[in-house]
Amino acid sequence: MVSYGVGVAALSVTVGFGWFVLISWDVLKAALGTTRLTAVLTFAAATVGAWGSALLRRRRHPATPLGRRARAGLGALSLLALVCCVVVVPATRAGLETNKCRRLAPADPAAQARCLDWLEGRRQWWTLGLSHKNG
Repeated sequence: MVSYGVGVAALSVTVGFGWFVLISWDVLKAALGTTRLTAVLTFAAATVGAWGSALLRRRRHPATPLGRRARAGLGALSLLALVCCVVVVPATRAGLETNKCRRLAPADPAAQARCLDWLEGRRQWWTLGLSHKNG
């Protein structure tokens, strides 16, 4: 029963992530570029695939535990995905906010700083700060 709940949660997170990427595609592409966005999405898909494979294997052969190498690989892949997320999201948000301030505020440093403070004050967590569209 626990594995069923984990599978449903994983599927929900995957669908949510896919929806988020779909609605933010233009913004993400402008912030990261096509190559980096493709690399991040490929890595995310590989991580989801590895977890899906492990859960499917667990479902089909519940008495056989994952081997030491498989657990280590899955743990390393998950840790790397977490680090990538922690690095990519703030960097993407910072780039989007800087670009928006370049467009909206005068070029002097004080006006740019005020604009960035204003954007920081109105971030919307449900979009991870990507609501500041460029365009």
